[in-house]
Parts: sequence; structure tokens; C-alpha cells
Amino acid sequence: MKSEITAVILSGGKNSRMNYKTKAFLDIDGKSFIEKRIEELQGFKEIIISCNDFELYSKFTHKCRLVADIKKEIGPMGALYSVFKETDAEKIFVVAADMPSINPEIVENMSNIEFSEDALVVCSNGRIEPLLAIYKRSVLDKLEELITNKSYKLLNFINGIKSSYFYVSDKESLLNINTPEDYYNFLENRKKLKKPTVINIVASCSNSGKTTLIEGLLKALKKKNYIVSTIKHDVHGFDIDKEGKDTYRHRIAGADNVAISSANRFALIRELKEEIPLEDVIKTMPQSDFIILEGFKKSNYRKIEVFRKGFSKNIITPREQLIAVATDEENLKVDGIVVNLNDYDTIVELMEKEAGLCIL
Repeated sequence: MKSEITAVILSGGKNSRMNYKTKAFLDIDGKSFIEKRIEELQGFKEIIISCNDFELYSKFTHKCRLVADIKKEIGPMGALYSVFKETDAEKIFVVAADMPSINPEIVENMSNIEFSEDALVVCSNGRIEPLLAIYKRSVLDKLEELITNKSYKLLNFINGIKSSYFYVSDKESLLNINTPEDYYNFLENRKKLKKPTVINIVASCSNSGKTTLIEGLLKALKKKNYIVSTIKHDVHGFDIDKEGKDTYRHRIAGADNVAISSANRFALIRELKEEIPLEDVIKTMPQSDFIILEGFKKSNYRKIEVFRKGFSKNIITPREQLIAVATDEENLKVDGIVVNLNDYDTIVELMEKEAGLCIL
């Protein structure tokens, strides 16, 4: 059980391969690696940060205990030894601070496994990961023996104790960030895998300024080099094809799908018997950072509601779905964030916060 295990975040290395920038404070989705790790380890008996610079980690002392290496500069074995010597922990769940993508299910499942051996160690594709493991206090004698003999290799330690193994196929969970190149590649891969953030712009009435707001947001977002898509809902139906054009003639002649393609633009016109579900439309835009919806009032996506003086009469968005109200009304009383209708930069900041984006 997690409540009986002490969690230990290893963050005492020199970070030389990262040009001496502390890896624990690298950014992911607007938070440092170590902040995310502390959040993920809630529920354990205690969280310990194994480090050698208490001042650097002082802001975490209300959530974590700091433990320094008794034996300096001998790597992770020194950290394990120090934690067992400085605490009364019978079991410790060990994780390195530079492993940013650990699947929470791995942590949860490992912590609920009963094992009789000295350790439960993660193994993936035949490779063991000693820095993602649960160790019992019974390993302390072996640690003391190896340290006395100045044998600091983790493999010697693992070979000298009895271990059981927790097998995982999730390679991303075992990713270590050791160099600036590793970090850059990690961020680039996250961009590719990250799902678009969908923001819905709604209003209680027509002529409220939704489209004008979206135009302003698009310009502000493109200045930041975001990939942005929009989806407009039209309850009355629409026609984007012009009578007499070739594509119009194709469609009138009976084509179910008409596409037109050029070097700089592509369009597909599809005849429907019923409206395509919004989720399916969104799936056609996977490379977007943001997808802005206009007019899908009944959707469950988080919303920015436009309230325009002289047009709007009430707020229609439930509080739990409301990001903010964008308005030109100076003294509007709303349960939530109110922002000027023309303050596009502030609204973009709210959208970025909603997305959890890492702004570098």
C-alpha cells in the first residue's frame, strides 16, 4: 500500500551532461519535472527529495523532506544508503527526477504488489531500471558492503540482492533526460503527440461579436506561432460553392464528395444526410495546437462567453465550463473571470493556461 511506503525522488547528481543545469527544474507543460513528480507521488507515507543543495529545494519543504548524501559523490547508491540511514522507512519507492513521463499506473500498481524479495525493479525489453524500483530496508547491509569496498555500480548492487521484476512495455515511462538534446527531442515529441486544446466561443445572442473576437485571437495566436484551426457551427445550413463553378457543377451532377486542391489550399465538400458529430470533425485537425469553436452552445467543451453591451442579456455558460467572460461592459458582475472583449493578449494567456502549454 502506498500509505506504507516512502517515496524518494533522486535529484542529487551534478547534471554535468546538462551543462550543469539542474534537470529537476526543467519545464514540462508549465511545471518543473520535480513539481510534477511531487504531484504524482501524493498518497505515499512520505516524500523525500534526495539532494545536496537544500537551498535549491527549500520551497518544497512544506511537502517533502530533504535528505543529503552522507557519502558524497558516489551516485545513486549513496542516495539510497543515506535515505535508509536518515529515516525509519521500511520500504522506499525510488524514482529519478529526470524521468518526466512515468505512467501513474506503473506507480500505483507497483505500490500495491506484495513481494518477499529485497526489491521490486522495473524491467522493459530485458533492461532493468534500478532508478524506478521499490527497495526494502534489507538492502542496507549490501549497500554498506559495496560502499566500503568502493564499488558504486548499481548493477553490482542489483546483482547482490534478491529482486523481483515489474515488467512494462511503455518505453516512454523509462525515458531519461540527460542532455540538452534529449530535452529538445522530448519537447518536440510531446508537441507531435499533444492533443489540440478546444476552446468554444459562445454568446447568448447573435451580433455579439464572436467572429470579431475570433479574428483577434487568431492574429494573436499566430504571432506566437501556434497552429490554429476553427470550426463554425451553422444551424441554418450553408453553401460555400458558387453556381457555375466546376465544383458546383460536379456536385449538382451527383458527386457525393467534391474536393478542390491547389498548391496553397485544399477544400472538401461532402453531401450529408445528417450532421457529422463534432468529435469527428475535431479529429480531422490533429496537428492543431488550438481549435476554436464558434457557436456550439450545447457542447461540453470549455467556453469563453461573449457578453456585449446592448445585445447580451444573460450568461448562458455553466460555471464549470466557463473559462472567462469577454465583454465591453465595464461593471459586469459574473461568477468567474471577466476580461475586456478587445484584450486579445490576455485572452490568449487564458487559453494557454487552459492548454497547460509550456511557454519557452
